[in-house]
Amino acid sequence: MPLIPAKPLDPKTFYKPDIIVTSTNPDGIETTFHEGWGVLGPDENMEYHMEITSPGNIDLVKISTCARVDTNEPKGRVFKSDKVFKYVFTPDVKLELMGSCFLMIETYESGTPGRHAIGIFEIDGHSHTVEKEPSSVTCNARTENSAGVSMCVTMDGKWQRLKFKDDAELFQDNNDPRCRISEPRDLSDWIFKTPNRECVYLFKVGNGYHRHMSVGYEQVPVRRLK
Repeated sequence: MPLIPAKPLDPKTFYKPDIIVTSTNPDGIETTFHEGWGVLGPDENMEYHMEITSPGNIDLVKISTCARVDTNEPKGRVFKSDKVFKYVFTPDVKLELMGSCFLMIETYESGTPGRHAIGIFEIDGHSHTVEKEPSSVTCNARTENSAGVSMCVTMDGKWQRLKFKDDAELFQDNNDPRCRISEPRDLSDWIFKTPNRECVYLFKVGNGYHRHMSVGYEQVPVRRLK
């Protein structure tokens, strides 16, 4: 059964992503993101066959990056069911892989004010332009290794950590001053609180670079059965 918000979602509030996405590459390897966020791994053909599952019924899907906005209604694209939508995402190498150009998926349901649910995904096309630098990333108190593009989605104000093998220079960050983080004494160990917004950081370690996307949400959507 579909889920609906227990109370109307505030359009001014950034809620925790909770769309489920299964991405299949041309080799048939599936990756399922159960928490509504993650990094789409590098793919030689850069083609992602995505199955998008929303908590509620889908009356409209909006898929956007820094270079596209694609809106789809049930009659316009392939809907597996009222809750599941299929989409083939082929990033443009020149526009969507030259830097951070994250993929945002938003679903809307008639009778529910504002967007119903979201999913946010980084694209690991980093190797198309620069040498990647690995890092261990601690997010939501879980530590994972990243080859060169990482992501953390957690409630704003929570700590996250990036640990590099050598000193890392924050080579580039957002123009938004609210995304600024302080330089640590140990430049190989960056620990900072999650800002309340989407922020992208590019770290330089030797000749390599590591791109990290941080997303701080304000509330967790509470849902009930329709």
